[in-house]
Amino acid sequence: MSFREAGNGVFFLEPGFTEPEKIAPVSVIIPCYRAATTIARALASVAAQRRRPCEVIVVDDGSDDDTLEILSQLVKEYGPHWLKVFSLKKNRGPATARNYGWERATQPLIAFLDADDAWHPDKLVVQCAFMEKHPEITLCGHRCSTPETLAPRIPLQVRFFECTLIGLLYSNSLKTQSVMLRRGITSRFPEGWRYAEDYNLWLSVVGAGGRAAVLDLALTAMHKPAFGAGGLSAALWCMERGELDSLLAVWRQRQIPFSIFVGAMVWSLLKFIRRLWLTGCRRRTEVKEYCAKILGKFVGKSGDCSGLQPSALCPLSLKTGMPSRPSSLERMQPTILFLVTDDWFFLIHRKALAVAAQEVGFKVLVATAPGPRVAEIEALGFTHFPLKMRRASRNMLREVAGFFDLVKLYKRLRPDIVHQVSIKPIIYGSLAARLAWVPAVVNAVTGLGFVFIAGGRRKKYLKKIIETAYRLAGKHSAIRFLFENPDDRQHFLARKIVKPEKAVLILGSGVAVERFRPKTQDRDSEVLVVLLAARMLWHKGIKEFVEAARILRKKGLRAEFWLAGMPDLSNPAAVPVSRLLFWHRQGDVRWLGFQKDMPALYQQAAIVCLPTRYREGIPVTLLEAAACGKPLVATDMPGCREIVKAGENGFLVKPGAVDELAAALERLLLDARMRQDFGLSGRRLVEKQFSDKKVIDDTFAVYRDLLGDKWPSQKKS
Repeated sequence: MSFREAGNGVFFLEPGFTEPEKIAPVSVIIPCYRAATTIARALASVAAQRRRPCEVIVVDDGSDDDTLEILSQLVKEYGPHWLKVFSLKKNRGPATARNYGWERATQPLIAFLDADDAWHPDKLVVQCAFMEKHPEITLCGHRCSTPETLAPRIPLQVRFFECTLIGLLYSNSLKTQSVMLRRGITSRFPEGWRYAEDYNLWLSVVGAGGRAAVLDLALTAMHKPAFGAGGLSAALWCMERGELDSLLAVWRQRQIPFSIFVGAMVWSLLKFIRRLWLTGCRRRTEVKEYCAKILGKFVGKSGDCSGLQPSALCPLSLKTGMPSRPSSLERMQPTILFLVTDDWFFLIHRKALAVAAQEVGFKVLVATAPGPRVAEIEALGFTHFPLKMRRASRNMLREVAGFFDLVKLYKRLRPDIVHQVSIKPIIYGSLAARLAWVPAVVNAVTGLGFVFIAGGRRKKYLKKIIETAYRLAGKHSAIRFLFENPDDRQHFLARKIVKPEKAVLILGSGVAVERFRPKTQDRDSEVLVVLLAARMLWHKGIKEFVEAARILRKKGLRAEFWLAGMPDLSNPAAVPVSRLLFWHRQGDVRWLGFQKDMPALYQQAAIVCLPTRYREGIPVTLLEAAACGKPLVATDMPGCREIVKAGENGFLVKPGAVDELAAALERLLLDARMRQDFGLSGRRLVEKQFSDKKVIDDTFAVYRDLLGDKWPSQKKS
């Protein structure tokens, strides 16, 4: 690939750039720390470059997790001559790791990549061509993007702009997560110069008389954004402190005069104050909007609009986002709001209930965090509202911002009833509902989750805090807690978290028995498939499943063992992708990744297994598999024992007992008649107790009890 210059900072890619390229004279340096879940993805993006680098240097910065173990496997896969791994005994920060790799690089060009990011496949082709075209440029960067918006193909027209010292000091907009530079660049710097952060590198290059350019092209995917919606003051200060340190270092090297140094220091502090104000201390409303809201409330209470023209009211309603006065038909239609942390979770577990509510006459609203499947929610006719609340967030500022954002949403929408699903929506939503005077609240407890698994003292204290928060959430007068299994309900009653009259048992979230149906049974001549479909979490029993597969394969059983699902990277118990790929390459199991057509997947399986140690509600995987007439093997855990009846439609084994799990699977694999009988029994059980129609009817009974006269009298046309 090469560039053809068109002037004014515009270049065009020459034709034929999709053809395979030669090896690029580039050393790629990747500093990593606790990157077990992301380093394999980062390396895969480097290996997939159309112009592959000569070497990759990974510097582990004292990781204390599985990072080194995964890197050792990746060295075997890619070869020690291409992938070179170095380990620092103590964590000293990414700057030290970058310098360590820089000293061991051998190629004339060096490119940096963060271990939690990934490259566009044309990244090295574009940057190498640019650096070859412009030997006067010593440092080159580019724009970055999120994985959802990173374009799969690069445009033929590329723009670039050159960085100046004043531009870096007073209008710094660099957001480059990976850069390319010439290895001999250090000859421009004073002796003992060390690479700190990216801003320090750019400032040092330009301050020393070098030339740096930024390509106006997204070539890197950022998988871990630096700041969230609520703002992180500590991280903001760390970033700003890095800029201040860089300014001080450049000034000491006499690369900028004292007057510019003082002005830049003041400007940097002002930027920090502005960032902190716009993120962590964001103003709730402008003065004009606040006045409009007060006026709208006054008009709504008095009921007299004679003094205001309709043309004057409409702009206020649009500017403030306040709902206009509802018509008589809208006042007769009750509103239900579903509060769920993730869009995919709503579609899997509450879609059928929401559709049924819409059919009986509810106006359905859905609030989740922004995600790639929001469009599917809106296509169903539901109104979607994005949340600042995040399921995996642990930052207190973000949590407080998310809570008040929820209070503001409830006050603005004024739903007749809210249906809140899982821990955070229940705790935050119930308190927000009391502040916003929401008339009725339904809390769906979908299992007790990660916190209630046995652990150390820290988890014990966290469990007490969450139980106290649940207890406060249950103080609402018109509230019901829905439990998916009797064990969770009994736990809440025994701990006096909720009163018995507010605790309702509805088994599972329901399964569409028309969609998940039995098909042709497996034949003895076929290679039988044992399927585990779930999020790839250690607590789901992934390791136990793999070990049981090894035992049975050593015995010579003619069977395949499939894993379907992706790791939940926001969960601390996520199985690294590299480990899943390692198992897949070994041949013990076959990892399928994300699967959209689950009914078709179940039809290929002879047995469905879930050796979980997780406090499930009732696992959807087991419900769907039983509806498809498949025998089940699961652990004797709350939620599992409600759908798996030992000796009738499957087997229950002790959690963590690999030999017992292997024995149960072996027994089913060797007995075709047992598999058929268990499958028929499971299908009958689902039709009788777990169909989506039964769950919807039971949930609607709870809605009627809470709404009373507000229950819709007729179906929505």
